[in-house]
Amino acid sequence: MEPPSLHISSLSIDDLDQDDERSSEIATVSYIFPELTLLGPHSFTLPIAVSPVPPIPVVFSDESVAGRTISHFPPLQLTVTLPESYPLEAPPNIKVESTWVTKEILTRLHKELVGLWEEIRDQVLYVVIDHLVQKAEEAFTHSRGTESLVVSKDLEEELIAFNKKSLKDEFDKGTYECGVCLEPKKGKACHKLFPCNHVFCISCLTDYYTTSITEGDVSNVKCMEPSCILNKKQKHAPEHQPTPLPKDSVHETPPPRPKAILFPTLPPEELEDLGLSSELVTRYRVLKQKAALDADPATIYCPRSWCQAPSRSSLEEMDKNIGTRDLYLTERHLEFKKAELKGQDKDDEDEAPADPQPIHHTERLDVCSSCAYSFCKVCFKGWHGDYVICRRKNAPKTEEELATEEYLHSAAAQCPTCGAHVIKSYGCNHMLCRCKTHFCFLCGAYLMASDPYKHFNSKENERCYMKLWEGEDGDGMAGIGVRPPDPDHPEEEDDFEDFIAPFPLE
Repeated sequence: MEPPSLHISSLSIDDLDQDDERSSEIATVSYIFPELTLLGPHSFTLPIAVSPVPPIPVVFSDESVAGRTISHFPPLQLTVTLPESYPLEAPPNIKVESTWVTKEILTRLHKELVGLWEEIRDQVLYVVIDHLVQKAEEAFTHSRGTESLVVSKDLEEELIAFNKKSLKDEFDKGTYECGVCLEPKKGKACHKLFPCNHVFCISCLTDYYTTSITEGDVSNVKCMEPSCILNKKQKHAPEHQPTPLPKDSVHETPPPRPKAILFPTLPPEELEDLGLSSELVTRYRVLKQKAALDADPATIYCPRSWCQAPSRSSLEEMDKNIGTRDLYLTERHLEFKKAELKGQDKDDEDEAPADPQPIHHTERLDVCSSCAYSFCKVCFKGWHGDYVICRRKNAPKTEEELATEEYLHSAAAQCPTCGAHVIKSYGCNHMLCRCKTHFCFLCGAYLMASDPYKHFNSKENERCYMKLWEGEDGDGMAGIGVRPPDPDHPEEEDDFEDFIAPFPLE
């Protein structure tokens, strides 16, 4: 929202008629509040600074907790016109405007200011302004305590930007001693680090951080004060043993995914405020991301020896589970450090990592973030489809995997070209694979595409001779699709039927 537009008069305080009671009161008030601007001989406007002491927590309407602690808000604009019958018969015409205060609060303030005149029916300009100043110190909340100020989410960017600029202007007016070169310098030549508030000159900071990023040592992009509590080593999460999976599980279990143990450093936005080049800041972001991935034992890398880039799923997991809160310093890190010094524990800081979840066969696909190579995150070979049995290197087969392999050997035929398993639900024993290979369901031999039935009419093929339609309905079990037993591996008929019964085809 734009601030209200005002018609500024060319009059000055010295031009006012001191014999006029209304003009004289305005002139008196202007000496106390030099920000006052005349709009006419009997009217003026005055910005009312809103800087609550102490700073107040702000809740934006879409949040359930305090989002920010703000020290400076955009000022209110007070406009006053004194009518001819003021102060004995009529109150001053008061108008209070703001780009962020709600209409309900402005209406309440207006009633309070008019009520001040009704109580004394005399000159009240100073009382009106002083009342507004006091309310501004409370950010217009009814009570201080722990109450937060609720503001529209649409105003978040405006309020944060104004607060940041006001704090910077206030900081620039001071004089500080650099913690590195130990020379006193003006605030404009210094920088206050976030969130620890240690002050160093910009020259020392930029030289140190530029060298650290250029040499790839991003862990040194932190506060240079040796006693800073944020530089103390973080506590490690407690040891945690994952819950073992059942012995007959068909899933592969990845390594546990704890939070990456990284020392949080300055956020990139602060380096930009210091004046570091965009190339250096970009390099800093990339190196921090790489360090986070390297610190996470669950990171999956491309199996191609010439690539070795992290997979897309690893990048997504890093953003989801680690996030910028753990990579870069925030106010929350300072709170945790203060709590540690007091011997208090924060519940979510030292949480044990969650038990590893098994990889379902439909979730084994991964893609390299660099070369776009599709591979299996279990066996690290080129992607072979969802229903191919694979395992980690030297990993023993589970009972269910062994049972599945036995079933496929007994009830399915394997394409001699691509190795895909085929189960016949009904029909003849001439198979056509998805790779366009013709083969026999009974013996697995190649069939000529031009005359695939010659195989079943040749007496040389004793096993398949005149057996084109053998097992047409699943060997008498419609819908089951059972491959006849191999005569080279005889099995008892009753045992075989008991085995295949639990595997009906849908």
